[in-house]
Amino acid sequence: MQHPNRTKTRRVDIDLLRAVAVLAVLFFHFDIPGFQGGFLGVDIFFVISGYLITLHIKEQLAASSFSFPGFYLRRIRRLFPALFATLMISSFAALFLFPKALLEEFTASQIASAAYVSNVYFWMISDYFDTESIVKPLLHTWSLSVEEQFYLVWPLFIVFFFTKRLSVVITLAMLASLFAAEIAIDHTPSTVFYLFPFRIFEFSIGAIASGISLSRLPHKTGNLLVLASVSTIILTFLIATEHSRHPGFATLPLCAATACLIMLEHPLANRTNTITNIFLRIGLVSYSLYLVHWPLVVFYKVRNPGELEFLESILLLLVSVVLAELLYRLVEKPTGRINLMRQKGIVFSILPTMLVFSLVAHQFLPVVYHMAQPEKLTVTGILDRIPDRRDVITDAKREIENIRSGSKGPELGRIIVVGDSHAVDLSLALQLQPSLKEYSVVLRHSVCDPLDLESIDIPIQTLYKNHPQAQTRTTGYCLPHHQEFLSKLVALKPDLVIFSEAWREETLDFLEDTVRLLKRKLPETVILLTGRMLQFKGPPNVIFGKFKSIEEINSAAWELRWDYFDSFDPRIREIAERTGTGFLSKQEIICHQGTCDVLRDGQVTFSDAQHWSLVGLRLFGSELISHPVFSEFLHRQSGT
Repeated sequence: MQHPNRTKTRRVDIDLLRAVAVLAVLFFHFDIPGFQGGFLGVDIFFVISGYLITLHIKEQLAASSFSFPGFYLRRIRRLFPALFATLMISSFAALFLFPKALLEEFTASQIASAAYVSNVYFWMISDYFDTESIVKPLLHTWSLSVEEQFYLVWPLFIVFFFTKRLSVVITLAMLASLFAAEIAIDHTPSTVFYLFPFRIFEFSIGAIASGISLSRLPHKTGNLLVLASVSTIILTFLIATEHSRHPGFATLPLCAATACLIMLEHPLANRTNTITNIFLRIGLVSYSLYLVHWPLVVFYKVRNPGELEFLESILLLLVSVVLAELLYRLVEKPTGRINLMRQKGIVFSILPTMLVFSLVAHQFLPVVYHMAQPEKLTVTGILDRIPDRRDVITDAKREIENIRSGSKGPELGRIIVVGDSHAVDLSLALQLQPSLKEYSVVLRHSVCDPLDLESIDIPIQTLYKNHPQAQTRTTGYCLPHHQEFLSKLVALKPDLVIFSEAWREETLDFLEDTVRLLKRKLPETVILLTGRMLQFKGPPNVIFGKFKSIEEINSAAWELRWDYFDSFDPRIREIAERTGTGFLSKQEIICHQGTCDVLRDGQVTFSDAQHWSLVGLRLFGSELISHPVFSEFLHRQSGT
């Protein structure tokens, strides 16, 4: 998100590319239909950066005028002030809009952003327990950190190899990065997405373009290349999804098309008129626009959870443009006039000042919040005490250890719980029941669907192409799980098998055949299918924060769920009836006639949008063991 360093006239085509790139990102983040691949706008910026920075350094080296201090001073003057302003404004917004837990997470990410290592920070916390992206106002700074790491490394690289077949070395760096990304993405997609080494090939494509000009191609050939490049960019935005293999070979067409347009310098793309002037202005303020848009949508969704309506998207887009204009005029433009020779001390002080501000904010914003929101029996006080899911699991295991420490009798029965994180919850809920301490509860946990391979009649990759867990989309990752699913269950000799899963539509198509196969192999085993867990439109400490009284929470919770999952329970109930197995609706345990047990005895029963807190686990477990199918199983095992 930067402008040319050359003193020559700004290139219209590059500013137009900037405008297209930043608008694609905005349309993606603002839920505008048809732009599910808009996040790839960032990759266009990487190619542009590779082109401009490499060209700038080579021109200055050729003129013997390049200096490292001068280069870094220009980068600091260009990029740091607007980011610093964004961090300060976001801090105040977070203080007033975020609950305690999210405020603490925000200040930690602010330090990483100020140090330009937020890509590493977000990569390190991108695991199952990570808070969803919609409550991370600085998540978008990962790409700025990648660019800054490029600025640190690339000048050294260019200077060292400038007289040593530079184009060959850049090509080798590109190929090494590209193949590394393509290989690693099957094993750790978040690493490839966030970390700089796997993005080098995109900057390198731009760098290679800095040494090639296609402006003298025949007019007809140039026109065809422009048409092909523009079509490639548009189709990529329309076809790509968050589940695409990216970055890697699939990213090459977009990067190549961007580089081709830059190398062509085609007259059609360098003319100005009323329409292009609008896009040129967007390209001019693209850095500020990129900075302000994501915090804006995050803070808006904190108070208005769920997908954006079209009018909301348009309104947020317009507000983003206005804020970008203000940031550009009040910060970017004035700081861009700082004299680097006379005021280099001021420029170099921006980074330590930004870091100090972030460290101070990390220490004192939670203190200020606590002073303004004392912990008491209010909505804010209750929501601030919602524990982190990791703590819930740790505390539950500690309590289970105490419950089962006095168990000395023979095992009365073996209960196997199969599924994903919802199976983790259910197994903990059962073990927290003192009446079950003589029963063995075994967890068979996997992010892959609880299905036997014999029951799946479509390719495994098709089954997982839209799965939210990235590793399941890796070729061959889930295949061993499905091949061994039934054999491992049979080997455990269970008396009761409970399916607990964040069910997907694709999974339900094959669940019935898996249950029939299981019944055939274990005819004496009791099988219980559980329904889809209630899932809210955001973390409870966010979506319930708008209420003034605690009485509103339980009565309003039903309206704040994703109703998309309402059709799942009837389908699972029908499968249970057809296969002669038991069925338990989790939603019916939580909610009755539109009122939900989200708040029980001053404590929230959820730790996040779809998992129980410790008090919720106890509640769920007691309701589960009173279910007729479960009660019948207990009576059978105890011989009563």
